[in-house]
Amino acid sequence: MALKSCLDIDEAMYMAYLEAWGDEKMVPYAVSLRADNFQLQREKWLYEASDAVLKDGFVPAELYFLVEEDKIIGAIHLRLSLNDFLLKHGGHIGYGVRPDERKKGYADLMMHLINPILEKHHLDKVLLTCDEDNIGSNKTIQKHGGILENQSFFEGKLTNRYWIAYNK
Repeated sequence: MALKSCLDIDEAMYMAYLEAWGDEKMVPYAVSLRADNFQLQREKWLYEASDAVLKDGFVPAELYFLVEEDKIIGAIHLRLSLNDFLLKHGGHIGYGVRPDERKKGYADLMMHLINPILEKHHLDKVLLTCDEDNIGSNKTIQKHGGILENQSFFEGKLTNRYWIAYNK
């Protein structure tokens, strides 16, 4: 099992992953189909990883998928910096595991596998947020050293804001 760049994912794998979510809201948001076809989606991911997004008020971000053989298990989205909005409500890292693969330790594995990528980008402290009632995500973040800074309301829900410091 490995993290693969979104640019290393083929269309069949991606479409099967989207289908696995059914009607549930996909997380992280960067995964969800926002283009008319897979090639356009790949171009969007490439654009989102570039500094060109800064002019639109966004920050560069990279998307990785946790893959086992030809099946996508989950996704982790790494924002390379924070703007004011992300500092309050989003953080550096967002992740999600397909519904049929949850409670198997895959979020924990993705958080472990992202470490070399954080190091490559010189990110030694990252912010993660999750809903207060998301027990699994709170436990995963805490297991990786997450320190609760505070809570805030976002979209009608109480959100926990954690910082994780990575030692070099």
